[in-house]
Amino acid sequence: MAATQHEGSGDVLFKIVAALKKNNLCLLLGPRRCGKTTLTRELLENHSKDSVVGYVDANRISLTPENFAIEFVGTILWASQQKSLVGMPPFSINHLLKKEKELDQDAIEHINAISNELQKIKPDHKSLLKNAFLFADAIARQHKKSVIVAIDNAEQLLELKNFGAIDSVSGYFNDSTVRYILASSAAAEMVAEFSSAPAVTIGMLEYK
Repeated sequence: MAATQHEGSGDVLFKIVAALKKNNLCLLLGPRRCGKTTLTRELLENHSKDSVVGYVDANRISLTPENFAIEFVGTILWASQQKSLVGMPPFSINHLLKKEKELDQDAIEHINAISNELQKIKPDHKSLLKNAFLFADAIARQHKKSVIVAIDNAEQLLELKNFGAIDSVSGYFNDSTVRYILASSAAAEMVAEFSSAPAVTIGMLEYK
């Protein structure tokens, strides 16, 4: 049975918020079904009035750079329209292009860059990921709000390194104005990849 309440959840939320005040990235680590999803959604809901908040479940994406770029941008766009964290439809590049009238030029340029890469026989995977993450920063500037994104089952992001041009995932989170929470049950792998990020643990011993 999935956890709906975690003892000490207020302390965990406090630690995450404190970490995000000093860093743009925080790991939330713990075994499966220990309440990570509940906690991340609670934190996002708590900040939904004064921030753009987005939730990505990496398990629902066929994790290629092409699919991730589309789903990530779609999630940020959905979140910027103050829509629910749940019930998001599948996104396509055509869907994103149709939304350009709602965006400023900076954000449009990143969608167009993604669209241009997708038309190539061999898309530049680094460019796809770079423009997806830069789109989130563009949305923050457009709305003049902080953007907080939680990526659940974030260990799936490491699958992106199976694509030859991508040797690191952590670099795409650097120098961003967006704050990210990466929730994962793969503690060792995530700490190895995101070695400079603070880690908050739940349902397990503190990870050193």
